[in-house]
Amino acid sequence: MTRHPLLQAVAVCDGLSAALILYAAWFAIQTLTVWDPASSDRFQLRLERRIETAEIGARFGLGCFFLASALMVIGICHLLPAVVPGAMCGTGVVQGSDGLFNKALLFRAVAVLAGYLWAALARLDRLQPDSPLLLLNARFLLLAAALIAAAAFITAEAAMALDLQQPVDCCAVVYDRLRRGPAVFAPSRPRLLWIFAVSSLAMLACAAWTAAADPSRRVRAAASLCAALAVWVPAAMLALAECFAAYYYQVLQHRCLWCLFLPEHHLVGYPLFAALLTAALEGPVAWAAARVGRSHPQLATAAQRRSRSAAVRVLLAGGVFCGLAALPAVFWRLRFGVWME
Repeated sequence: MTRHPLLQAVAVCDGLSAALILYAAWFAIQTLTVWDPASSDRFQLRLERRIETAEIGARFGLGCFFLASALMVIGICHLLPAVVPGAMCGTGVVQGSDGLFNKALLFRAVAVLAGYLWAALARLDRLQPDSPLLLLNARFLLLAAALIAAAAFITAEAAMALDLQQPVDCCAVVYDRLRRGPAVFAPSRPRLLWIFAVSSLAMLACAAWTAAADPSRRVRAAASLCAALAVWVPAAMLALAECFAAYYYQVLQHRCLWCLFLPEHHLVGYPLFAALLTAALEGPVAWAAARVGRSHPQLATAAQRRSRSAAVRVLLAGGVFCGLAALPAVFWRLRFGVWME
């Protein structure tokens, strides 16, 4: 177990976030069970006031959770390798925690998606005094609260499991995995590049279609965008690790994604994964906002505008990721006349 100041800061932010989100979740449960918009008694008015206060606290809690997640990534990439024997990048830190940091990051990504979707719909809901999306938002808030609490628990478990005595192999484990051969279901490099190229074109086309579509057809366009993102996000991560990362490292078969966050590689991991995360967050928002615009006419204008802006952000984020990932390979080809094989 380590008492590194950064992990303590993450724990404080996680604790504050979980407390605020769980407090808001309690009123979300009351909303789903006893909410009566037709009533004007004292209990209903008090509940409305407390729900508004809880929503403000939930937004602050989500901000704390995002901050804790960012601090965790920065610590794994730049600070914790100095205290884990043998670690040169985030791969060694993850090994020192028996892989629990990877599990914590996965839970955090899903929790961020649920919380971001809730925040986007809650912002639309505030545009109408009768709060037509209140019950839907309460369900999303309960889901986000459960995921945030689970992510905070797994992060604390990873911090306690971090071994500062046993040396780790760090990136050597990547080369050991290569010597053992590819996984059974792992696609070959040419096939993976084709999957990435086709899914990228499909995702960008769906994002453009969603942004330009008529409001009556935007739900279908946004649904196709979400389906394309479900294929593109894992394909993009695999293609980055298996094909494009080597052009940044200029070392064949170096497939460590954590090294992309290091200063010697210009911290390119941050814009790459920020673009990937932006696309993954805004795609579901585009679909949800389009659905809200169709089912709630009083919110139609604002919801369709939000759906269109989300699609534009997916388009820009996808373009940034594809450009940053592929341009080093193109420059290598133009300079040396061959691809790295």
